[in-house]
Amino acid sequence: MTGIRSLAVLTLLLAAVCTMHAAEGAARFSHKTHAPLKMPCAKCHTGVSKAAAAGYPGEAECKVCHTAFTAAQTKFPTKRVYRLPDFVFFSHKVHLDARAECARCHGDVNASAAVTLAVPPTMKMCVDCHRETKASIECFVCHEISQ
Repeated sequence: MTGIRSLAVLTLLLAAVCTMHAAEGAARFSHKTHAPLKMPCAKCHTGVSKAAAAGYPGEAECKVCHTAFTAAQTKFPTKRVYRLPDFVFFSHKVHLDARAECARCHGDVNASAAVTLAVPPTMKMCVDCHRETKASIECFVCHEISQ
């Protein structure tokens, strides 16, 4: 019985250490908490209107509303959730200019506290959307075909 108790105590200690370590890392960001403000995605993801990548907000963007930060809150989450293969060309700017809705690819991020891979990016999903919106489905539009 002492072996089982020791293992249980060790497990709880390990969980506590991991939780403390996670708390010291990047702040947790909740789109759901910010959803009532009804800000457009581009307000924080400023790269979306001028680059291939949407990017993440910096401290300056957040300080527009949040005037005081703790040390942990200044470490913003920057772990990418959506990834495409290297041979796929994708530009947020091109899609924004075409009036594509963010939720079409990213799901309803405002409904959850953490961003997850709600809509896995597949070729079928992209081609279906291109057909529906009458965008080109020529291979070279999204793929480098010289390889």
